Amino acid sequence: MSREIANSGFGIYDSDLSQSAVNGVIIADSNAGQIHFRANLSNAGDGPINPSCPAICTNEAGEDVTYFFDDETDSIVRYDPNSTPTTSVIVNKISNVTFSYFDYADDGTPTPEPGNTVPTELTGRIRLTVDVTLEEVIGQPQESVRFTSEINLRNSNYMLRQY
Repeated sequence: MSREIANSGFGIYDSDLSQSAVNGVIIADSNAGQIHFRANLSNAGDGPINPSCPAICTNEAGEDVTYFFDDETDSIVRYDPNSTPTTSVIVNKISNVTFSYFDYADDGTPTPEPGNTVPTELTGRIRLTVDVTLEEVIGQPQESVRFTSEINLRNSNYMLRQY
């Protein structure tokens, strides 16, 4: 998940005129419980490779992905409308998944902890948190485990200026 999310925005820019990088996160469809992002992984767009596809063409498998937590199955699900099958379970027996979004101002100042519950055009880092409540074992206290991954969006305007 982390690698795929980090590549969001690849090959996509805001307009033909400015061609400024975008982070690829679909703001209207992302929140603390799910993330929807796009990347033009084949880098196909307007030009001799595929003149019928606009510059932000994301119609191939792996280029338009949503990750979310499914309460009914206690699973992290990956949805890709361009893949067959369109949905797949990434991991099951999960208690919760949370996405936190960190924006970066022009001076490099990030959003303070704990981050935002929704992304913006300035989002340059995402924290993915997975909580797991382990099955009860007789004679042992019930345990919880938390996995956290910090994801830098390589194609956000902030990250592009770091190298």
